[in-house]
This record gives sequence, structure tokens and C-alpha cells, in this order.
Amino acid sequence: MAISRWVAAAAVIAAMGLTRGAFGAAMIINEYNCVSGTKYVGNPSATDTQFGASQNYDTFFGRVVGNGTNWIELVTTQDHLDIRNWRIDYSYMTDASNYGSGSIIFSNNSVYSDIRSGSLITITENGTALGGMDTDTAYDPAHDDWHFNVTSHDSSYITTTGSVTKLGVTTPVAFGEFSVNNDNWQGTLKDANGTVVFGPIGEAVPGWAGSGINSREVAKLEANPTPTTTASSPYNGGSTSTFGGPNGWNSTTNPQFQDFAPLRTVASVPMDLTVIGAKTSTTNGRVRISNAVVTWVGSTAAGAPIFNVRQPELASGLLVYGSGANLGSIVTLVGTLEKRVSCERDLNLISIESQTQGALPIPMSMAARAVGGDRPAGFQGAVNGSLSPNNVGLRVKIWGVVTGKGQDPVDGSYWATVDDGSGRDSGEPGLPGIKIVGAFDTSVLVPGATFVTVEGASTVQKRSETDIYPIVRVSSSADVKVQ
Repeated sequence: MAISRWVAAAAVIAAMGLTRGAFGAAMIINEYNCVSGTKYVGNPSATDTQFGASQNYDTFFGRVVGNGTNWIELVTTQDHLDIRNWRIDYSYMTDASNYGSGSIIFSNNSVYSDIRSGSLITITENGTALGGMDTDTAYDPAHDDWHFNVTSHDSSYITTTGSVTKLGVTTPVAFGEFSVNNDNWQGTLKDANGTVVFGPIGEAVPGWAGSGINSREVAKLEANPTPTTTASSPYNGGSTSTFGGPNGWNSTTNPQFQDFAPLRTVASVPMDLTVIGAKTSTTNGRVRISNAVVTWVGSTAAGAPIFNVRQPELASGLLVYGSGANLGSIVTLVGTLEKRVSCERDLNLISIESQTQGALPIPMSMAARAVGGDRPAGFQGAVNGSLSPNNVGLRVKIWGVVTGKGQDPVDGSYWATVDDGSGRDSGEPGLPGIKIVGAFDTSVLVPGATFVTVEGASTVQKRSETDIYPIVRVSSSADVKVQ
């Protein structure tokens, strides 16, 4: 196919998509992965040592080569939508001798028969073992679980067709395979009758609002999804990637994220859980936690307000993203359970239903070998080098000699490593102990000479899928006492 003919055809199809969009799209393409299978999002190599502080990772996959391989994310903007036998037709072209096209077709499975407005549907070419995500259709909008995923190799849910032409030689795509890439890729969503629902969308389509996409970026909508979203809405390429979650953009200077609240009209009923029940839960969703004690209040390195809670009678703690809680108070919280890229299980606060003043529990004193925990707790992973039950989220007290200190060049936060003689790996090369981070004065700390006691929240730092190190997060210099 000549390039001029291909571009002209794209213009005609785009005009059809825009006309359809004027009447409202029931479902839209929200994000798709263009990261090459040999590169990392935002950077071609794995040398991003500031994992967790850098923006160059996906909020679900973390920082991995290929960024989860081929995947597409859809958002429904109409309630009670039946998408059985719908399809995504796609095409791409590097040059006149190298191009491809195909279709991703939803089956007649009943899981597609009643999709609620504001749902996120992701399609992955590979399962978890190959860097993607296994099929998981057990979503529950009534309890704030709005995402489900299907793999294209699972014929119960998806079939694929298509062909690939390389150097002029055309071959059919293998079972379950499809492509998304930065080679002028475009996709069109069609219903069971073949009528265009949305699109085509892609950098080669007339109306594309962003710049070109490179092989280290994802393509995404940088606005709230609505029924009036069209191919000329603010789509762009970028290095912030949020598989299965709201898109983010302008992450360095002015963070913005999509708001799905106007689409999600289902009344969410919180599930009542204890702190340990929330911590060990293996599902996300809206929960209510009653009679919890606020044990620590502070902020992340990026400045987001956070606090920690524990049940008075249970040795289990939980991180909460939000504000308004007073240290030592007894609270009832409503929020959604999350697992972020740091690998710490947490609650994203929606509201504090009640708050009464109580007493601050005594921190749990522990040796360095105990910080973190040697076994997982639900989605909370085990921590390297720990020899104790999982204590991530609790207020803890540690002690020892300062072995090193520094300041993070990305977020400006201060840190130090404290060793009680056990020589535990801190995650900082050559510096044994437990790493402490936060807003505290490191000028008074002399590595090899200063002995300190530290009180703060037990948390973790994830360097890779298998390297999870313990951290104690402090809120001020008062938490780090020189002895």
C-alpha cells in the first residue's frame, strides 16, 4: 500500500469517527502502550536508580522492560453497556514495505453484557508470567473495583485476526497476538454491527492533538473521559503510564489526573474491615475501618499528606493517603484499598466519618532484623532480610549508629542509614542498617560516630520486583534523637 493512499484512507475514517463522536461515544480508547519490547518507559535503559521517585514507571507494572508489552485500555462512558462481539480494528505502517493490521474481537461472553459507566477494561497480549496481566474479570463497581482485564490469548474472552508485512512479505498473526506501537498506529472501536463507536485514534490520524509518539512512551487521553471525547480531544504521548488507572500528565510541574467520578454513578457500599483485614485483603475496593488509632502523621517525599493507623488491640498497621487525622485520635475511615508502585498496601482516603481524641500507642521497639517482615500480608510483599511477622504500617522504634546519610537528588528528601550491629542490607550500597527518610536534620549526624534512636512509620522501598527494602519514615527531627 502506498503511504499517500494509507494517509488518505485514515483521513476518511477519521471524519467518520468524529461524526459519530458528536452523538456521544459509549466507550473510548483511553491509553495504549507504545514502549518497545527492549526499552523502558521514559528511558531506554534500566539505569533509573531513583525508582519510586522518578516518573518513569507504570503505576501497575512498575519499571520493567517493555512496560507490560502490548496492551490497550478502554473506558466506558455509558452505563449498562453491552459490548459482546465489539471489536478494535487497528493498523500501523513504518514504511511502504513494513506495515500491519488486525482486529481484537470481544467474545459473546456474559461478562461483557452489562458494563457500568466509568469502568476500565484492559486488554493485554501477555499474561502475568510474560510481563502482562492474567485475565481477571471479577470487578465489583458497587465496592469501588472498576477495572477488569482480559488477555488476548484467552479465547473465552478475545479472538484476534490480522497480518504483518515485513520487507513486502505478508504473514498472518499468530493466535492471540496483536500490536500496538509508535509506527503511526491507529485504532477504531466498533460495535457488534460494525458501526464505528470511537476513533480512529492515533498519531497519524487528522485531529491528533499531541506530538509524535516515540518508542519509550504511552499514548493517552490527557483529559477526563466523557461521552463527547473524540479523536481530536487532547491525546498525547508521554512517559507517565497508568495501566488500569486514571491517566496522569504534567507530573513534574503540575500533576493532573483523570477524574472518573462523574461517570461512576453506582452507589458504592463500603465493606467493613479491621486494619488487619484491610492489610491482608487480596482485593481492592471501598472499605470502612472503624476504631483505628492514628499512630503517625506526615507526608511523602513528594509532599502528599499521609498518616498511619492501627487497631488498638492488633499489631497491624496501615498507611493512609489523605489528611485531617490527628495524632493519637481514634477514627473511622472510608476509602479505597490500593497497592502503589512502592509495594506498600494502603488506603486512599475518601472521608473521616468520626474522630475522637485518644492516646498515642507506644511504638513497637524492634531490632533491625525485624523491620518489615519476612512474609507477605495479602498484597503486601515480604521484605528483604526480615526475620519477623509483617509490620509494615506500624509505628516502630529502632536504634543504632549512623552509617551514612544523603539527600535524594530527585525529590530533595533527606535520608540516613542506622545500624544496630546486625549489618542488615539497607539498599544503599556499602551502608548497612535501616534507611530512615523524611524531613529531618542530617547535619548533626556523623557517620560512624553518632548513635540515635528513631521513631517513625515502618514502610518499604521497592527497587525491583524482588528487591524490597525496609524504611522508617519520620516526620521531623524530633523523631531522630541523638543519644
